[in-house]
Amino acid sequence: MTRERSLQRRCKDALRYRLFRQNWTIGVVRRPIAEVAGLCGGAVQRRALEAVHWMPEQRGLFRADPFPVSYGGTEDTIRILFEELHWSEGRGKIAACTYDGRTFGKVDTVLECPHHLSYPFSLLAGDRWLTVPEQAEAGEVRAYDLAEGQDEEGFPIARMGLIDPSIIEHGGRWWMFAGHRGENENKRLHLYHSDALTGPWTPHPANPVKSDATSARPAGHLFRHEGALYRPGQNCADHYGQGIAVHRVLLLDEERYEEEQVAEVVPLSSVRYRDGLHTISAFGPYTVIDGARLESTLHPALDGLAALVR
Repeated sequence: MTRERSLQRRCKDALRYRLFRQNWTIGVVRRPIAEVAGLCGGAVQRRALEAVHWMPEQRGLFRADPFPVSYGGTEDTIRILFEELHWSEGRGKIAACTYDGRTFGKVDTVLECPHHLSYPFSLLAGDRWLTVPEQAEAGEVRAYDLAEGQDEEGFPIARMGLIDPSIIEHGGRWWMFAGHRGENENKRLHLYHSDALTGPWTPHPANPVKSDATSARPAGHLFRHEGALYRPGQNCADHYGQGIAVHRVLLLDEERYEEEQVAEVVPLSSVRYRDGLHTISAFGPYTVIDGARLESTLHPALDGLAALVR
């Protein structure tokens, strides 16, 4: 990038966050996650992203980081957990709604704390769906049973302030990918492992296993496709929610970790939510993502000027 283009980019970024904010919402598409993630080719991915059904948005409301869980014993209806934040309040909570393939149900708050909550990562532990939200401000990782309603207490998993903890059982062990709160939370990926979900968690000797703002921060469920394990990571290089880098995990054990980027998911310029995308997860036939558009912080009539700062 030339010096002139770099200066122009910095000016646009400064104006974007002074005059506009990202209005995030949740999207669902009845397509396999491999198609949405770009593992089946660009044309297939584009058709999947164009078919996303978006939750009705509300101005000044941030709804992002969607994670699905089973609901009602059927794959046709899912429960979606997500972060909800009113820009005027500045503190996230966890909300949920159902989706039956046609409509989004009523949104309810299912977990609220004195500190910020986000990224309600979902996982199946035995026969229980658990949710592990990010609550780095509290300095701990805690799991809750929010599959059917509320759970105010939960139980502790780790006494660490981690960013976007993402957990998977693999090779007979539990693995947790996360960032550390601080100036490098968007750039460095740390890995922990344990023989039990409740720990104790052992830091991987290669930590940080990745240092790259274009792909380190977790971006949803790790998933399997055609026998391989894949990890989505947020691209935070230029701005928040720039897109998702999709990696094939090449090596994962107690001594080594290797991955390679094989695809990416970026917002389509042809859709309404073209200004952000940073989480992808799936359950059954559905893949859930989030998307953002820029809205004016001054007046709705000025939303159209967002094109000037893209």
